Amino acid sequence: MAGAMHLLFCVTIALGILLTLGDFFAGRPAMQLAALTFLPLLLASIRGAFRVTAAQEILPALKDQIQQQAWIHLLLGVWIPYLYSVNFLASVMTRKIRWRGIRYELISAQQTNVIGR
Repeated sequence: MAGAMHLLFCVTIALGILLTLGDFFAGRPAMQLAALTFLPLLLASIRGAFRVTAAQEILPALKDQIQQQAWIHLLLGVWIPYLYSVNFLASVMTRKIRWRGIRYELISAQQTNVIGR
């Protein structure tokens, strides 16, 4: 269910961008589509900014270090659904994973086979 949700979100954003650009280049009003398309992405960035602010308040000694890396939290929140979608598609395509240098084959929900390094 989570994979389907992220895939639908990514498709919705991509379709919104295509429709917005199509209306823009056709000379039709496109601001309402642009607002609906980019509002969820803006909210994800705002959530990242709140997290950075909270971390700076909780860890005042590390405020400079947090501020230097704050930009990634503003951008990363926007791309997380796309990363989840790629991860979901990869898990559907193959039942093999690599974790900490060891390869595993996922046989079922309760059974895993260690392939090796």
